[in-house]
Amino acid sequence: MPVNLPAGSALARPCPRSVSILSWNVLLPNSRDGWWLYKYYPPGVPAAATRWEARRELLEQTIGASQADIVCLQECSALSFASDFAFLFAAGYSAALHGKGRMRPATFWRSDRLRLCGADGAELPPADEPHGEEAPAAVGAAEHAVGGGPGDPSEAALVARFEAKRPGVLHGDRTLTTSFRVRGEDGADVPGCPPLWVTNCHLTAGPEARRRLRQVHEALDAIRKAREVAAINRAAEAAAINKAAGAAAMSTASEAEAMNRAGAAAISTASEAETVCRAREAVAVGRTRDTAVVFTAQANAAAGREGAATGGGAAGRLTRGQVAGGSVPSRAAAVVCGDMNSQGRSAVRELLETGLVWPSFRESGDPTESEQVEVTSRARRQEIGRFACAYAGGAAPTGALAGAQVGGQEGGGAGGGDDGGGGDEGGEAAPPPVLPPPTMYAASLSAAMRSPDGSMSPALVSALTECFETLSAGGASLDCAATDAWLRMINGSPDRGSESRAAAACRAENGSDLLSLHDFLTVYQAELDQGKYWGVEHDVRMMRGVGMWVEGSTPFTATFDQLYYTAGALRLRGVLEPVSAQRRAALLAGSTWLPNEWAPSDHLPIGAVLTLEDIPAGEGG
Repeated sequence: MPVNLPAGSALARPCPRSVSILSWNVLLPNSRDGWWLYKYYPPGVPAAATRWEARRELLEQTIGASQADIVCLQECSALSFASDFAFLFAAGYSAALHGKGRMRPATFWRSDRLRLCGADGAELPPADEPHGEEAPAAVGAAEHAVGGGPGDPSEAALVARFEAKRPGVLHGDRTLTTSFRVRGEDGADVPGCPPLWVTNCHLTAGPEARRRLRQVHEALDAIRKAREVAAINRAAEAAAINKAAGAAAMSTASEAEAMNRAGAAAISTASEAETVCRAREAVAVGRTRDTAVVFTAQANAAAGREGAATGGGAAGRLTRGQVAGGSVPSRAAAVVCGDMNSQGRSAVRELLETGLVWPSFRESGDPTESEQVEVTSRARRQEIGRFACAYAGGAAPTGALAGAQVGGQEGGGAGGGDDGGGGDEGGEAAPPPVLPPPTMYAASLSAAMRSPDGSMSPALVSALTECFETLSAGGASLDCAATDAWLRMINGSPDRGSESRAAAACRAENGSDLLSLHDFLTVYQAELDQGKYWGVEHDVRMMRGVGMWVEGSTPFTATFDQLYYTAGALRLRGVLEPVSAQRRAALLAGSTWLPNEWAPSDHLPIGAVLTLEDIPAGEGG
């Protein structure tokens, strides 16, 4: 049975075949981008705690304490990636950064414990990236070059090396997949361990269930295709070796035959009968031996031709059906983790745990997704294996992982086996999922700010009207000076933020520099429509001294951060508690929310320790 590991503790590995993984949506680093993130924080948090320097220190403490072999982060910025996470490079991690997006997934791995590999586990040529001891020096050079710090040309050039496409790294739609070989203490690959696939996700938020399903399905299908190509290449290599061996044997036999014939011709000119007889006897013996050599050569050549016919020629000769028939390993050691932006019985979870999503499937169990819609117009199947949720199964009481037994519950979650199949459409409904612990705790503001029809609540209208009257000094509108004062109060500048752009649009539409109460309310209705409750809460609090949040109110919680693993190829050994009992009690009591002075993100980290199971010979891909 897996063990619960206390929040902030090390993800200790019980054996060389084990791997520890930490996943964390770190909230967009505000070293260069994300100036508005101070609005996420609850009242009373010092301004210094909202800055990147303080947040980075907290990240370094938590990630460093975990000693994770693999660290999957979401919401990294390409503008400052190398300098933001210099502490990980200094600790001996290598990294891959997704090549697209403002907020990207990035995967780090300890170079002494893992190496990137191909789908067949083969060693790859060294990547053009700083790693280990080289990275801190390269990052330091970037920080002190032209202008210094995040965003300068040296930083951009360095980041480009991390986001470059290369073998062992697959870039998908908001997914980043890497394949690894596990290394032992001597630096060599641990014998018998198959490649480990890790898909780091930051799926699309909002009512986008169809796209989220497609994002994960495409990531898993990319793994399937990579494994099939590896199997085809292995078959081609084997056929080429057989063909070469057969040709070499045939050539050797031909040479021997020619030499014997030459000897027989020379001997036939001898005048002494006894010599001729002896020579003929020698030739007869030689030909008997040559016949055996030629027979062996012909057999090897035939084997070579048969190998070529069944896959040793062009890659396309090995069909997908032949691959599924046994040339490709039936099990893959794979992990899918990250910010899924969905919870409950989602389509993503259905695909991972059952291997199949029918058009009739409807999501359930997520209060943020109340409308049930079709998520796919055709059956979606994945062939990597049955996944289990690391946090959905039973676990032993909190304790040290080193003392856990290897036996007991396998998988630790719903769904076992490794066939990746799914049930028949219209069968029995899946049992209600065991919900993992929340990884998000936020102020519950929607009920206070919105009416059931989506419009602004009377309480918020009243609060904003009070703010407007204060800003306008009791007047009917805000002039340019009052508007600038308002924007400086909430955004620190009149020239940035969505509020500034919306106010400018209202003035342009009115053909006037004045902003009416209706315009003011329109600006904040747009903020609500974008889901920026935290921003509206901050602004109201800044303008009138108190926001809509009531201390002690029940918080909004969500479990968007999840970690799945293939139960047939990986064994769950331990799971990391996202937060300590004391801090969880404070969050549930409504005295604070995330992020705050001890939490650098609006998400909590999750982690697990997994052991790679023995893979039979021929199933190592």
